[in-house]
Amino acid sequence: MIMKERRVNESHIDEIVELIQGEDILLNLDRHDVENMLMGKEGMLYEACNENGTDNATFLKEFFGELMQKDAVRKCKSLLISICMCMEVPLMMDDMDIVNDFFASIGNDDMDIKWGMQRRSAEGNMSIMAVCVE
Repeated sequence: MIMKERRVNESHIDEIVELIQGEDILLNLDRHDVENMLMGKEGMLYEACNENGTDNATFLKEFFGELMQKDAVRKCKSLLISICMCMEVPLMMDDMDIVNDFFASIGNDDMDIKWGMQRRSAEGNMSIMAVCVE
């Protein structure tokens, strides 16, 4: 898995909103969430796509494991995560346990966490995007 990372600010709101929009939204994130997080602030955007076609659980473990190693994530005050999956390969309860374990491992009760999931009908692999703001 290759995780891309770059700095973002309020000029990237439209781009991030486009990334979190899906055809079949299961847990909603919207423009308001992104604006509240980034307006007048800077943060880091991390994204990865399961290009190797590994199973969902392995990809989620790799992504969240690498994300936890990032200083910006451990220190952030706001975190937005969007998970996009193909309709043909849904998340199972065991996969959701990995997501829940990540949130529990952050250990920062003051952190504002917003997350969402969407499915797309087109074939493709799972992708995850995280934005953290200090």
